[in-house]
Amino acid sequence: MQQGINVFIEDSYSSRHKFVWVTELVGTKMYNLHFDGLQIVRTEIKDELATPKGLGLQPMLSLPETISNIVFKEIAETLSRKGIKPDNQHTLEGELRAKQEHLDDMRMIVKKTLKID
Repeated sequence: MQQGINVFIEDSYSSRHKFVWVTELVGTKMYNLHFDGLQIVRTEIKDELATPKGLGLQPMLSLPETISNIVFKEIAETLSRKGIKPDNQHTLEGELRAKQEHLDDMRMIVKKTLKID
């Protein structure tokens, strides 16, 4: 697990909900983060092998299965419009732009070689 904030999405088939768990790793200590309606609460996780509910931890977000995919999709699209994208998305866009420029260069070479205007 990497230092900093980590997000996990749990599918609970028994409750038909999706839970978004947020943890923070600082040095050798791990914390669960959740919102209590007023502020973010940070609780140290002392037993990493216990279940979150067994430790009395709460998810950052709980959504019914019926709307969770719609909400997650809307969040992703809104973040993308605001320029917030996963690192791999920026890489893919860069690769696509480089391939397009390469194709443009190849077209120009072919046109010059075949003397096409």
